[in-house]
Amino acid sequence: MTAASTLSEEEVIQRLRALARDELEMKPDDILRVGAETPLVEGLQLDSLRQVVLVTSVEAHFGFELGH
Repeated sequence: MTAASTLSEEEVIQRLRALARDELEMKPDDILRVGAETPLVEGLQLDSLRQVVLVTSVEAHFGFELGH
């Protein structure tokens, strides 16, 4: 069981917002677009480098690998 599996949906969203703020240096208005139904890459309008940063940060923070 990973740490992420014990978190509520709202806790996961808050952690994703924190990662976007800290790792991607996003503006507060952009971060607020992150929600349960937000496709992260399209919703946050990430370029390819920021996509890689986000994916590696999510994998490290939540302890799992995203599929390719």
